[in-house]
Parts: sequence; structure tokens; C-alpha cells
Amino acid sequence: MNRKKRSANLKHYHQNEAGGYDYDGAHWRWQDDSLRKPFLTAGYLRIGLAIGLMILAGCLPAPGAGYAVYILLPYAAGIVAGVLSLMAFIRLSLEKERLRDYVYDSSVMKLPGRLTVSLAGAAVAGAAQLIYIAIYRPVQGIAWAAAYAVCELLAAGLLLVQKKKGDLLSWTKE
Repeated sequence: MNRKKRSANLKHYHQNEAGGYDYDGAHWRWQDDSLRKPFLTAGYLRIGLAIGLMILAGCLPAPGAGYAVYILLPYAAGIVAGVLSLMAFIRLSLEKERLRDYVYDSSVMKLPGRLTVSLAGAAVAGAAQLIYIAIYRPVQGIAWAAAYAVCELLAAGLLLVQKKKGDLLSWTKE
């Protein structure tokens, strides 16, 4: 977070009589509080499983996955964006019922973009592995290459479902 934004967030904190600090800035609330727990539970499962599948794919000895730039770059982008998505999701879930304005900006507003980059990276890496198989027809390791592609494409599917579920949520500003 840059210095100006951090200073802007601090102006909403004021010292109380006990010596602590109270936040008096804007808050955001889930429009339907009953959706909070199922959304967070399923979201952790989807994002965590997607990241696990991407890591698993990276551990497989698939031909082409270790040296083809058109497979490695989307894979790396997908992993990084997936971890950033998980961090935003954790930040979102740490707040109870109401989100502070700056937490809303750093989690709810950034999550769709990060999920999109992550699912695009996984989908492109999986598709690139399939293209590698089609072009080079590796005799050894074809099963590993197919497993790599399946892991990446499943991860992309999970992230797409999570993004669609998140798009359905609505928030109200207080």
C-alpha cells in the first residue's frame, strides 16, 4: 500500500478515552448475511484446491512444462495471481460482519481481477500443454503431460466458478 493511501486510511482512526483507537470511517456490509459463511467456506475450498492443483501440475515431470516459455509464463502468472487471490480472500474473511472501507477496497474490489488472471494463467498453461502434445507428440511422458493439462484446466474451472459466485454477491455501504 502506498504512503498516501495509508495516510488516508489512518485519518479514520481516532483515539478513545481508554487510549485505544476506534475506526469511524465507512463500512461495507454483506447484503445477505446468510450467504457469508457458505461463500467463504466454499471459496476457501475452491481457491485452495485450485492452487493445490496448479502446484501439483508444476511438480509433474511433464514434457515441455519445464522449458517451454509458452507453458511456463502462464503457469507462473496463474500461481502468483492465485496466491494473491487467496490473500485477498483471507483478508475478506478476517473481518466479521462489516468491512472497513480500505479492507473492502483491498479485498472485494481486487479479488475478481486476481481470480481472472489466475484462471487465465491456468487455462492458458493447460491449453499450451495440450498444444505441446499435439505438435511434438512425445512418446515418453505423455501421461504426465496429459495429467499436467488436466490439473491446470480443473484449476481454471474452479477459479471460474469462484469468480462467478463472487460476482453474484452484493454489498451495501454504511
